[in-house]
Amino acid sequence: MGQDVHRQLHDWPPRAGHLRHGALDMALWNIRGKSAGAALLAAFRGAQKTQIQPYASLLPAGHTAKEYRESLVAKAREARRIGFRAAKMEVCVNGPYAHNRLSEGDDAIVEIVAACRESIGPDFVMMVDVCYCWSNAKEALRVIKAAGTYDIFFLETPLQLDDLDGYAFLHDHCGIPIAAGELQNTRFEFLDLMDRGKVDVAQPDVAAWAV
Repeated sequence: MGQDVHRQLHDWPPRAGHLRHGALDMALWNIRGKSAGAALLAAFRGAQKTQIQPYASLLPAGHTAKEYRESLVAKAREARRIGFRAAKMEVCVNGPYAHNRLSEGDDAIVEIVAACRESIGPDFVMMVDVCYCWSNAKEALRVIKAAGTYDIFFLETPLQLDDLDGYAFLHDHCGIPIAAGELQNTRFEFLDLMDRGKVDVAQPDVAAWAV
């Protein structure tokens, strides 16, 4: 309390990240914009792009690998039909965050990715989220290389969030951009993720965390 709102926007301590800090961050930015009588866009030095390409985030249903694959393929086709030119496929069939208690082998991941690419064609941007499914970077690399033959724009969260050396290993060897960051807490953790972990696509959840 009683601190300069403009300074406080940049002064969260290294371990301050929490849902309540995300809410406070948004409130502070709102105050800053109102006090300046200008849109927040001006505080960020104006628009960096005149347009962006949205993508559909596709979460399939299904309690078997077949049901899951067919559901995701149907959603991908529908996304293309309604005008999307890019989509992120949630291929979460093993690991700690597997959907519907699925526990499929790595081959299922490659098969699902292949089916999605076949359904949307070669001119559609496809991203893949595997939800932290591997605990070993070398195991992940083998599967990513196989799935990568289907033209993946980026692959999201292959490893646990604190395996920075593993992320760096994938960056150096897999040839596909790696994305991560939805569970990281502050800009300090993102510095580690990007500098040490070498992730290609940083994904802060700015609605939840103070970054």
